Amino acid sequence: MDDRIMQELRLHGEAMATEGGQSPLVQIREKELEIRGRVMEAQKQSEQIVAEARARAAKLIEEAEREAEREASAAFEAGVAEIDADVQDMSDQQDAQTNEMIGAARARMGAAADRVLASVVP
Repeated sequence: MDDRIMQELRLHGEAMATEGGQSPLVQIREKELEIRGRVMEAQKQSEQIVAEARARAAKLIEEAEREAEREASAAFEAGVAEIDADVQDMSDQQDAQTNEMIGAARARMGAAADRVLASVVP
């Protein structure tokens, strides 16, 4: 190569070199690697945050399901107790009506017996 071209290349290389002796391309590459490392660290931290949030969410869902089961069971038991009370009230009412009818039948039993006897015995 021509001495003049070689000198221009050397001058250009020197002009491109920085205080640390690194070319701009090397500096850019180092910055890229540094930024890539930061991005990877940020990704790792965000993945950890997401994993912790998912674990907390799963725990909350589990607790909510247990609470819902307890509340449903309590509501069911309250409903059963209410139905039992209604059944007992109806049973008591039926017993009262039955006793009333038995009392009325006993009161009329004598008159009925007299009619039967009167129709059979002249």
